[in-house]
Amino acid sequence: MTGKSDLFLLRPGDRTLLRGVEELFKHLPLGHSQYQIRNFIIGQFERCSPDRAHRQCLLEIHTRYQSLLDLHYRYRKTELEMEEERINQEDAQYKLDNVAKDE
Repeated sequence: MTGKSDLFLLRPGDRTLLRGVEELFKHLPLGHSQYQIRNFIIGQFERCSPDRAHRQCLLEIHTRYQSLLDLHYRYRKTELEMEEERINQEDAQYKLDNVAKDE
């Protein structure tokens, strides 16, 4: 945030949530170079209305958020698949051990 007056329309709880989201985005790679951001993403709207620039910023945030959600679910799916594979390996090893004992 750039100043105290930036979030005057938000309730205190919303401000806390927004700060938490900002913290998450601090550690994400931007995916664009400073040159791209300055000249294409944000810079193209310097001559436009503030409403158009705001809309572009919201679109960028929404796109990043959706990508973050997608990444989260793919990560969780991979975790579950790894756990399932570990269980399958343990089950196969148990069966091998018991076959050897039965013989």
